Amino acid sequence: MPQEDMNSEKGRALIEVGKVGIGKGDEYALDAYFNKEDYVIHLPYGDLGYPPLKAFFASMREALDEYNCTRHDLLVKGDLIAARTLMSGHFVRPLESTPYGTIPPNGASIKLELINFFRYDADGKLVE
Repeated sequence: MPQEDMNSEKGRALIEVGKVGIGKGDEYALDAYFNKEDYVIHLPYGDLGYPPLKAFFASMREALDEYNCTRHDLLVKGDLIAARTLMSGHFVRPLESTPYGTIPPNGASIKLELINFFRYDADGKLVE
């Protein structure tokens, strides 16, 4: 992974919003980073806009003690970033806001690893 991608302005901002906005629940950081009106995430069960994604982040923080969202292996090219994302924590409370209903806790440490492709609009806001 090119070190310059991790240290680019876009790379640093993506890492920070994962740590502070998603992981710690800083609503100002989240709202400032996302294009709230046009944002869409493409998932196997359908597309979601910003409000349901933000609710999912909040439910992860509620369900998982020591919740973290970290970014690794960034590749930056123009208005696109590819990244490996790791969400982790200790699953101790029910997980709400999932497409499968409420998932009961199992008390285990969990790691959710994702490969994400991010696209930014002309204003530098995350749009897809």
